[in-house]
Amino acid sequence: MVEGPGATRNGKKIASAFDRVGRGGNAQMVKQCLSITSKESSSFHSIHDKLVGLVYKQVFSVGKEVFIIFERHSMQSESDDTNSCKDIALRLHFGMNGTLVCASNERVLNSKLPPWKRDQRSAGGSSIMRLEFCPVCNNMGLGKETSMIIESRSTSVSLVSTKIARSKFLRLSTFDACGPCFDQSAVVDRILEKAVRMNISDALLNQDIYPGVGNIIKIEGLHRASIDPRDQVCLIPKDLISKVVDECRRFSMNWLQYGKAGEKKVYNRTECGSCGGDISMQKVGGHSGGLSRVTFW
Repeated sequence: MVEGPGATRNGKKIASAFDRVGRGGNAQMVKQCLSITSKESSSFHSIHDKLVGLVYKQVFSVGKEVFIIFERHSMQSESDDTNSCKDIALRLHFGMNGTLVCASNERVLNSKLPPWKRDQRSAGGSSIMRLEFCPVCNNMGLGKETSMIIESRSTSVSLVSTKIARSKFLRLSTFDACGPCFDQSAVVDRILEKAVRMNISDALLNQDIYPGVGNIIKIEGLHRASIDPRDQVCLIPKDLISKVVDECRRFSMNWLQYGKAGEKKVYNRTECGSCGGDISMQKVGGHSGGLSRVTFW
């Protein structure tokens, strides 16, 4: 599963790419929206019809999701038949192994992908969506040379209203494991308020409580806080809940900074990286509407 650090890095990739091509105040318009798969769904055609002709405005991430905001350009009239949307958000969720690449052209894009990812297109085994952008000019940029490509693979893509996207960010940003406005005490209070009857593993994985935490972060955070992943929240002292929230945040930020998960002391191991003891493995959680996940401790 692509956890919070991966989604946050993907959001930062998009922001950096638009900063580069948008220097000098050049707005970037969606020139093409392509689905490079064996078959295209009706939902893709809806995305294509609504995005082409819109201009990039903003990108932000919350938890494991990235939202790209598009708006009508000021040169387009409200009655422009080419696009009925004033603004809209594209939601990206990267699932188990989704990826995102930003590049100025096809050659650069392919150079950023490992060989096995390049082969997915011809094999037809992965859903691929590509957005091509061009600068806005007097003729609305249509037909101009492509300035940037964003390509997502094995990623869930959907359209939501900007109101929903922004309200989700405002509601959850202080709880986001990788968020710049993270508030540890607020996350602790949220766990005690909303998850007191939950298993601690379910509570940490709940994206409405601690967005961005995935199974690896959960496992390593619980180990570092010396909490049994099978324990109920109501049986854990508040100071230990604060400790595991802090450890999850630290592990997440280290992952975000270096682009890969830090040392895994118990995840997917048979010998503990802290004490050398034996590792237990069991499916834990799933009693509060979530999925039980293979857990190590």
